[in-house]
Amino acid sequence: MTSLADERCEVCRPGTPHLDPDEAKALARDIDGDWEIVGATEKIRRRFKTSDFGESMALAVRIGFVAEAEGHHPDLHVHWGRLVVDITTHAAKGLTRNDFVLAAKVDRLARVD
Repeated sequence: MTSLADERCEVCRPGTPHLDPDEAKALARDIDGDWEIVGATEKIRRRFKTSDFGESMALAVRIGFVAEAEGHHPDLHVHWGRLVVDITTHAAKGLTRNDFVLAAKVDRLARVD
């Protein structure tokens, strides 16, 4: 079995079904425990603590390159001393497997830093 971080995000189109709460909770077990599910299946969020604005911005840029390669784009909220990452699948109006794949890739990136 491959890890979520080794998978690729699949193309989603309007009408793609979103996960039900049990499916989302099951996939959440395969990503860092710092991620939280917001709403029943609205989005997942992780807050990173950084030393300053520059470090927050640098992490956001690295995440941005990974997201662009996957064709799946999170909302990145850059602040002094923290970065908040929100991931959802807009076409599905909620969470899909892609969101957890991207979260696992972000986790892998964060472990390297």
